[in-house]
Amino acid sequence: MSVENEKNIFHGIRITIIEAAIKVKDGTVYTGKSHADIIQAQPKDFFKNTEDIKTTIQGFVTSEGEFVDRKKGGKIAYEAGQIKKLTTVLFSEDITGDWYWSSCDGKRKKQKKRNR
Repeated sequence: MSVENEKNIFHGIRITIIEAAIKVKDGTVYTGKSHADIIQAQPKDFFKNTEDIKTTIQGFVTSEGEFVDRKKGGKIAYEAGQIKKLTTVLFSEDITGDWYWSSCDGKRKKQKKRNR
């Protein structure tokens, strides 16, 4: 998919970030509301070793169905008006507004929304 200009317009339509995504070594892309949700939805042995974890790329899927990394995702979200401040590391929570931090006991605690 080609972007027509630097403002992320594709065939006259602004490209936006749709959802969080993780791309694994074989090129498969898993999607969900947040990166944590994607990881938690996988079987316990999904990451067989630390090498599997190191080869994953956390990013996002755009409205055009393209996988982008966190840096490009930040640029797209900013230019689309989805976030207020340009960032080089976009978090899924920046898009959804839901900030959760998983505690050691597996329970989720809601945190304050960051201003991005």
